[in-house]
Amino acid sequence: MVCYWRIKEGHEDKYAIGSDFPTFASYGEPYIYDMPSLEFPRLIKVAIHGGYPCDPDKRPWGPGMALLCMYSMTPDEDFVIDFLGGEFGTDVVVGDGFSGRAFKMSPMVGRILIDLVLTGEAKGVELKHFRIARFEEYPKGNFKEFLYHVM
Repeated sequence: MVCYWRIKEGHEDKYAIGSDFPTFASYGEPYIYDMPSLEFPRLIKVAIHGGYPCDPDKRPWGPGMALLCMYSMTPDEDFVIDFLGGEFGTDVVVGDGFSGRAFKMSPMVGRILIDLVLTGEAKGVELKHFRIARFEEYPKGNFKEFLYHVM
């Protein structure tokens, strides 16, 4: 069972990731653990691990809660890893459009972006597919023009 407890107004920072909020896990019976505010703003997660045996066919089906998931995405649904170019040349590195998938690839994408910033190249990595220029003739809009507009 999972419970989410409200954080008293004005104390939200004390229970956020990176704060001094002590997490705990009591490995006895029942096994109880907690986590700082992460999944839902202004709520702390306290849960009991375990529970009663359950027949999955007899459980009520359907979501207990439905939320919208907002994320950025390019028109072709793939990453942009490139220099902004134009008047910015190689002074601005762009990493965008990760659509929620970047978490799984963050070590490699992070390394590529760091290399581009520090050395101007990502040795051993072919970035042609991720270039901004692929959108210059795109029928849904020019992503590069959008980036210049935003900056």
